[in-house]
Amino acid sequence: MGRSLALQFSKEGCRLALNDYDENALKETVQLLDRQESVIADCFDVSNYESFEAFAKKTLEVYDHQVDIVVNNAGVNLVRLNFEETTMEQFHWIMNINFWGVIYGCKLFLPALQKRQEASLVNLSSVQGFVGAPQQTAYTATKFAVRGFTESLRMELLNSNVTVCCVHPGGIKTNIIKNARGLDENMDAQERDKEIKSMTRIYMHTPEMAAKTIINGIKKKKERVLIGAEAKAIEFAQRLFPVKYVNLSTKLIELSTKKY
Repeated sequence: MGRSLALQFSKEGCRLALNDYDENALKETVQLLDRQESVIADCFDVSNYESFEAFAKKTLEVYDHQVDIVVNNAGVNLVRLNFEETTMEQFHWIMNINFWGVIYGCKLFLPALQKRQEASLVNLSSVQGFVGAPQQTAYTATKFAVRGFTESLRMELLNSNVTVCCVHPGGIKTNIIKNARGLDENMDAQERDKEIKSMTRIYMHTPEMAAKTIINGIKKKKERVLIGAEAKAIEFAQRLFPVKYVNLSTKLIELSTKKY
């Protein structure tokens, strides 16, 4: 989804500052851009504050402290692990990236955003920022945290020039499951591919569609963006049935994780 956002922002005429943990993937993204001369691209882990700080400093210096949009999109997942099986190391790993990465991005770029006539700060949560899910305690915790943080920050900046938006994607066909931790390490490549397909077969939306929805939301100054009909349905069910929604979401999860 980050790559699709970069490509569409580039077509909109934006100058870009991009990050990816995968150096080869980052290079591929830059090569796909229409305007490669207007991009900063640094490879680092968003959970490392010093690296993030250096990236922010470089971006602000190169672009004369003119930053209009910040999208905190980096995210990872743990799958097929219930709470008892999830180690503290795994909890720290996913929280450091999914939550602290968002905090760092906001902390380092917000002062520059506040200096612009109008600006947007966009944080990626998930449909699991609305509802819990079995075998997803760690991931869900991070996405609830991002949602709560973003909504509180929005209240603090309510009368400012910065629009604070929280994005809740449904099933997007990204590599987050492919790159997730928690799958049986003893699986061979064929078994792993089959397992990933079984978990993602109901993911209906492309990263390109998700990126377009997010950018349209930024243009319209939306404070919440839901991606996909399933995200809207789950959010509605949670509001309407704050306890009983569990029955609906459990059925959806069973469908998505049912093995061939």
